[in-house]
Amino acid sequence: QRQMCIRDRCCYRPGIPTIIMANVPTIATTPRTNLKNRIGVSLALRAYEGAKMVFCSSNYTRQLILQTLKSEGKAIPEMVVLGHAVADEFIERPRNNSHMSVLKKELNLHGSKVLLTVSRLVEGKGIDVVIRALPYILGAGVDVKYLVAGEGPLRADLARLAQRQGVEERVIFLGKVVGDKLIDLYDLCDCFALVSSREEETFGIVLAEASARSKPVIAGNSGGQPDVVEDGKTGFLVDPHNVEDFAVKALKLLTDRQLAMQMGRLGKEKIVKAFSSAALAEKIRRALKRFGRWPNPV
Repeated sequence: QRQMCIRDRCCYRPGIPTIIMANVPTIATTPRTNLKNRIGVSLALRAYEGAKMVFCSSNYTRQLILQTLKSEGKAIPEMVVLGHAVADEFIERPRNNSHMSVLKKELNLHGSKVLLTVSRLVEGKGIDVVIRALPYILGAGVDVKYLVAGEGPLRADLARLAQRQGVEERVIFLGKVVGDKLIDLYDLCDCFALVSSREEETFGIVLAEASARSKPVIAGNSGGQPDVVEDGKTGFLVDPHNVEDFAVKALKLLTDRQLAMQMGRLGKEKIVKAFSSAALAEKIRRALKRFGRWPNPV
């Protein structure tokens, strides 16, 4: 009751419009299997009911929220698909060729094409799909290495999978990578891959970061990933469970440099136009002007 009172004061204070920023829509994705979850979803539904506007991370997020509110018989607030802002350094920082050269030497990448995934090592992120595709890519005569940046409970399982596939020397687990080194990793890869099948994948910020570094990307055709990747233009969307589908698309990008460069260039243009901090600030400003009171963006 105390939580509900606090929420009521926040969401229904007279004269103050309430706005919700929806990334992962808990009202749609939280299983109502226990009392705590049911109470949480109930409170979230009441918040949506009192909101004037909802900023959504993707069209997928918007659709999940709409379906849930309709099924619950709730009023539908105005909904704006906003996306996520890519940090300025991913767009603006120049390539550091000396750093890339050192990394290539450290990781023994010279002469190899490089696939990269930046992700938590958990179920549904598609890292297993890429590992299973490596024998097909190698069989086509492409010398490829697969870099995996991130930590998580599946690291040992994924390492064993690489061993069973006979590609353990081709898969390099880097652990958590942040800052300038992460940007260097994006720069040295030939293709970025995140073929996620997770329901919670409501955007795919690493896809946007890779595109911001002018890299072609391969993503799962699910969740919010299609908002980031334009199939056949800035990269490819694939069935996140289909190893052959991924292998075919990866081979195209690893063997056709002109196509890869074109997709990378168009990808960066899209990020600057739609997901830079300036672009999102302008989207928010225009949306909030409908309330009649909004200063110039800082």
